[in-house]
Amino acid sequence: MRGDFDLTPPGPTGSVLALRLLMKSPNPVVRPQVADPQTLPEIPSPSIPLTRVEYLSRLSSCLTTAALFRLLTPAGYYRMARAWGTVDWLFDYKRRRRFVTTLRRILQREPTPRERRRETRKHFAQSRCDKVFYLALSTLHPDKWRRFFTIENRELLDEALSHAQGCYLTFGHYGPMQLFVQLLSGAGYPIVAIREKHESSLRRFAQDRIRKRYPDHKPTSWVFSQGSPRDLYRWLRAGGLMISAMDVMPWHDTQESEEVTIFGERRPFISGPIRVATKCRSPILMGFITPGKNFKYRINIVGALYDPTANPDTPPNPAELLQTYADHLERHLVASPSLNSGIQ
Repeated sequence: MRGDFDLTPPGPTGSVLALRLLMKSPNPVVRPQVADPQTLPEIPSPSIPLTRVEYLSRLSSCLTTAALFRLLTPAGYYRMARAWGTVDWLFDYKRRRRFVTTLRRILQREPTPRERRRETRKHFAQSRCDKVFYLALSTLHPDKWRRFFTIENRELLDEALSHAQGCYLTFGHYGPMQLFVQLLSGAGYPIVAIREKHESSLRRFAQDRIRKRYPDHKPTSWVFSQGSPRDLYRWLRAGGLMISAMDVMPWHDTQESEEVTIFGERRPFISGPIRVATKCRSPILMGFITPGKNFKYRINIVGALYDPTANPDTPPNPAELLQTYADHLERHLVASPSLNSGIQ
């Protein structure tokens, strides 16, 4: 599959899952039952404790966010957060310069002064909104998260999970990655997400707070990317949903990777998660999250990178799957470079 999942229907050898969606059958898609959380294996999330200074700092930020979120309403707090991000843009010269360097690589040319100002300001404003909203989620019950996001093409994800082979949903450094996982968790999906050890104190605080304040909510289980994949195999074979980004360069030589062409240059992307999913014969879907006004987010499941029912006798090629992934990530980032959330 080489075309844009949103616009180009797959060819004869394309994904059966994507084809069913794009044909727009007049028969409504009945949402299947996903795996029962009680039947999924328990995967303990590794804990990196916060220092006392980090804890007190994040706790004060959380309480302030909760008060402002209720006092100003989401719409008012959204406008305040964007103004705060604009102040960051005016004074944080070093971060602004780093983003302009990345903008050149994404566009593969020198941006005009107008483009440079517009994209950097939008990036700073949206980044600040995403951070304060992530903290605000830790003060709300997960049942209330659902009014802040929609999932487009959700039937594609539910159908993939209905085959009891698990599903690997991959995304990229496009939009607020931390909210992608958290909001899907609020939609009722039991998730194992892969993360780096160097997680920010903000995310660790929010995750721990949600786990302690709302024990009735099935929290996301986190697995370090540097760890053993044994838990991932168990999770997928039990029919669970695994989520991670693949546009990450390997941390050390022992991590499996494949070189892809993106932004006109060759880069290594980790291939471990995609190899785990193909060995389990789990469908691999690709998704993006796009922010809107007043903390409204749209999660779009854009299509299948790998469908085990399409060509069961042909083993998948991880390099080709990663290159398709890179092509679509590049197309989205070139269209909206301000939503770059970490790719260098």
